[in-house]
Amino acid sequence: MPLQLPHELAENLEKGRVVLFVGSGMSQPQLPGWRGLLEQMVQQAELNGIYIDSHRKLEIGELIAKDELLVAAGKVKQALGKDFHSILKRVFTSANPTPTAAHKLLPRLPLKAVVTTNYDKLLEGVYPGSTHTSIHPKIPSLKEDFFLWKLHGDIDDADSIVLDETDYDALSVDSRIVTVLNGLFQHATVLFVGYGLKDPDLLLVLKELTTILQQQTGPHFALMRTNGMPVWERDRFRDYYRIRIFGDDARDGLPDIEGLLRELDQQGPMTIGYPATDTTTREPVGPMARKPPGLTTEPNPGEIDRTGDYSIRLSTRTMVRLATIVALANIIAQTLWNSIPRLLMSIPNIQPKDWLLSTIVGVSSIISSGIFGASFIVAVIIAEKLRYPEQATHRHTRPKHA
Repeated sequence: MPLQLPHELAENLEKGRVVLFVGSGMSQPQLPGWRGLLEQMVQQAELNGIYIDSHRKLEIGELIAKDELLVAAGKVKQALGKDFHSILKRVFTSANPTPTAAHKLLPRLPLKAVVTTNYDKLLEGVYPGSTHTSIHPKIPSLKEDFFLWKLHGDIDDADSIVLDETDYDALSVDSRIVTVLNGLFQHATVLFVGYGLKDPDLLLVLKELTTILQQQTGPHFALMRTNGMPVWERDRFRDYYRIRIFGDDARDGLPDIEGLLRELDQQGPMTIGYPATDTTTREPVGPMARKPPGLTTEPNPGEIDRTGDYSIRLSTRTMVRLATIVALANIIAQTLWNSIPRLLMSIPNIQPKDWLLSTIVGVSSIISSGIFGASFIVAVIIAEKLRYPEQATHRHTRPKHA
């Protein structure tokens, strides 16, 4: 059956409450997944004259075939020794990857955060340089309006890479990381893309969060290849992790991440303000760029000025609320306008031409106009709080570098 977009996912995205977890499937086919990465590292080692004995290569191959990917990664890391990072980097640089259409859609969505277990720089390629980015072992602050978190490191930083069991064990005992993850899962809806059921990156994150996930959190979702996936597998994820797996049951191959993001973008809130001329490269219009015209920010030193889309994003439902508030305020103002003169004229010995009556009528006009204007400002503030309840108190500024 065709991909069915979960209603709760679209609704929470509209409220700015969705955190996107990005796995290796987002970078495919330009870059390999778990299996391909380990196999290509062995191949690159041979091409660069690094000897791996046949017994170890056979052992690595068998572990990969059995989906013992973390153990296989440890064997590869041991075999490469000091050349591990250089070989890993060659796998990534030789592919010369560029951001895909799916990557370019991300800044258009009002996401609360993007967390990735990928080492590549494709996400940095679509978000502006001022985006708050944290690379392992650094952690982001939940107080940020928006942040990009590279949970497993960056290809340019050898010390940041998380790949084998030893690396994961060190990650799992870092209370700072667990605290931030708990905060995200407790207060937001998490959407996983680019992961598979047996992906170590996904399973180890969920393992650390089992206790919190079994409480009343979410809802959380995972876009996966559902073609051939048993119903009990989906039920297990839903019951144990509180994560609902969805996908196109008729699609054979990688899930259509671009299609999902495009549909979320189309179903999301409309934009009012100053649209950018190039919608594929414009600055984000989500929480990280929610800045009405007229507000100024303090630029980062040496930052190149980027003209983008600084706009308020209001849903149809919120605009109806806004219009209702303004209409009610207008009724009150008009009632005040009409009732005060009539009330005064009904008082004995007061004539319509009295100077006092003229003065009061003028003052009442000013007051009613002031009420109307103030009510409109209050209505905008209320609408923004309804639209972005968690971020409404934050300053409308661009995020800074980590």
